[in-house]
Amino acid sequence: MLDLMLSIFMFSFISAAAAQYGNGGDTTAAETSTKASPSSTTSASPAVQTVEVGQNGLSFSPDTLTISPGGKIEFHFNPGNHTVAQASFSNPCNPMSDTSLFSGFVPGSSTRDSSSIFTVTVNDTNPIWYYCGQVEHCQTGMVGVINPPASGPDTLAAFKSAAANIQKFSVPVSVQGGVFGVSAASASSSTIASNSPSSTSTSTTSPTQTGAAPILSARTYMSFISILSLFKVLFIM
Repeated sequence: MLDLMLSIFMFSFISAAAAQYGNGGDTTAAETSTKASPSSTTSASPAVQTVEVGQNGLSFSPDTLTISPGGKIEFHFNPGNHTVAQASFSNPCNPMSDTSLFSGFVPGSSTRDSSSIFTVTVNDTNPIWYYCGQVEHCQTGMVGVINPPASGPDTLAAFKSAAANIQKFSVPVSVQGGVFGVSAASASSSTIASNSPSSTSTSTTSPTQTGAAPILSARTYMSFISILSLFKVLFIM
């Protein structure tokens, strides 16, 4: 009888301890890991392309761009006092209308400050023919096109050839069709830098059984007391 009671006592004690120090810690760690993992989301912004104005003499570099609606073009003005003005294919070196794209005369800056970056948002895929309105610049070949036709006679070479024969030229009265400001690339870098988390990271690992404190929980302790009480009652009987 005594051996039976001791066996029951030892089995119950070991079961309670196993419940305390078994896989309970692993479950908690898994739950913590799941809660700590943020959802992965991505977002795509419209393309931003750059055109250098007057960087290589009387030219736009590049002078031909294809960009989807919603995309942006940054005209970076180099020193030289140039303009970006929209024209129709049939009438180079003159404004397409009173409200067509115009940057005004920009002296330019080699430091890329906000006064020398003119950003234009493309709203559709229609061709945008443009020129520099400075004296004789358009006639010299300082012209460009955004979203040129895929085929047909309306080519940049034909537009440039027609511009060379223009006798009268003009520009719109006011700046319109775009905004002056910092480069989108610079603004993006600044945003990323301000939002980037610190390189220092903290990781939480599951405690090992060897590192667990050798102190019984209240549940294990009560199980131990219960077994002792049963042992005492049976022994007395």
